Order: sequence, then structure tokens, then C-alpha cells
Amino acid sequence: MNKIIINTFLAICISILLLIISVQFFSFNTSYLYNHINKDVSVNNEDLYTSVSKISDYLQNEIDNISFQITYKDKNVFAFNKKEIKHMEDVKKIYLLMNKFKYFLITIIFLIVVIIRKKYLINSVYYSIFISFFTLIILFINILKGNFNNIFLKFHELAFNNDLWILNPKTDLLINLVPLDFFIKITFHIAIFFIFLEITIIVVSFFLIKPLIKNFN
Repeated sequence: MNKIIINTFLAICISILLLIISVQFFSFNTSYLYNHINKDVSVNNEDLYTSVSKISDYLQNEIDNISFQITYKDKNVFAFNKKEIKHMEDVKKIYLLMNKFKYFLITIIFLIVVIIRKKYLINSVYYSIFISFFTLIILFINILKGNFNNIFLKFHELAFNNDLWILNPKTDLLINLVPLDFFIKITFHIAIFFIFLEITIIVVSFFLIKPLIKNFN
């Protein structure tokens, strides 16, 4: 019973860790963001690239703010208004917390595997792929049924304790750059990359880690 509990707990940790890595991979990838944002706005390509680059750097905590100017509708203006900046401050807090949690999970996984038993890692990797596939199947079913908008709204209601995330397409550039369609696409890409990571560690664990543990024991 203890083995099942430890394997399941470790599998959940591995799945969450890989999910965080997948989210960061796309969120911090300026080229990906630029290629998938809505470009049907009155902003030139150079300023669009600057905008997504600043957002990516800001979420990675490489810059302190996203107050910068662009040419919008033939006028030199700040890219984001106060409401958008305040919302991005809230988003950044989530990303910083996510990053701290990533290193916490790495520490937990390391302690369980090294201090308790190394063999738990192999079984937990197999457990994690089943947990991940089950979770993603539920997500994809909801998206295909057209429930992504409801999931998106529920997430924002739970993640933020204010209404700053409710932006106006008529006045706010941010919502025009990353409309709902952008989040649907990035969610699919994150899910695919997430599964790719899961399969990769299964292959690595089976062909490399498992023989090493067997020889070590």
C-alpha cells in the first residue's frame, strides 16, 4: 500500500513538473508567441515583436515592467494601459510562484528517489503517463465540446481576486494580441509537448535509468 501511495504521489509530482516546464517553454518563447498572436491590429511587425518579447521577458522576471511605447494607429503611445499592466503584474506573480513550485517539485522528487528508493522513479514515470493522458483526454473532450471558454473563465476567476483580466477589445491592445483563439492554440501545443516529454522520460527511464539502477543495486 505504501508503495502505491509513494508511486502515485511521485507520479503526480512528475506530471505537474513536466506541465510547468511545458507552459514555460511556450510562454517564454518569443518566436512562438510572435507567430501565434493576432496580427490583425494597427501595429507594425517590429512593434508586435517588441511587445511579445517584452511580455516574455517580463514573465521570466528579466525586466521589471512592461511600460514601453509603440506606434499604434499612427500614434506614439504606451503599448499597455494601467489596467493591462496591473493585470500582467498579477500574471507575473503566478509565473514566479509556478517557477518556485517547479524547483520545489524537483527537490521532492530527488529526495524521494535518492533517500527512499531509486526504483520508485521507474514505476512513478509509468504512473505519470497514465495520469497525464487521463487529464488531457478530459481537457480535449471539453475543448471539442466547446467548453474551453467556460474553463478559461473559471480559471481566471480562481486565479485572480480582481476583474483586471476582463479587458476591452476596443481599448486594450493585450486582448487583441492574445484573444481566446490564441489560448486554445497554445493549450493544444502545451498538451502535445507535455505528452512528448512524458514519452521521452519513459523511453529514457526504460533504456538508461532502469539498467543503471539494476546494476547499482
